[in-house]
Amino acid sequence: MTQTETDFLRAHDWHVIDCQCPMHPCMGRARYEVHIHAIHRCNEPGLLHGDRVELRCQHCVTALWDHVMDSLARVSQFRLHCDGCGAPLSQVPDVIRKVRRLF
Repeated sequence: MTQTETDFLRAHDWHVIDCQCPMHPCMGRARYEVHIHAIHRCNEPGLLHGDRVELRCQHCVTALWDHVMDSLARVSQFRLHCDGCGAPLSQVPDVIRKVRRLF
């Protein structure tokens, strides 16, 4: 983790950060830092190594993992890759690149 990332994380009171799940209104406490590959847009500025970073609760991390797994299973007959970086998109860790507990 870079110094900038560390400074950003230290500047927050993690006991009051709500889940940032964009799929639905969630008032759960953010407990995880999730790095999600910005598929086909990973070369855009403002991303961390081609990933968007969200702070999510346990429920939303699990729901995201299940959603990505189901989506990849539906398109498994195709050899998919990211148009931005060429990375393969065949397994969940290809999309959800990192999940780290905040505390």
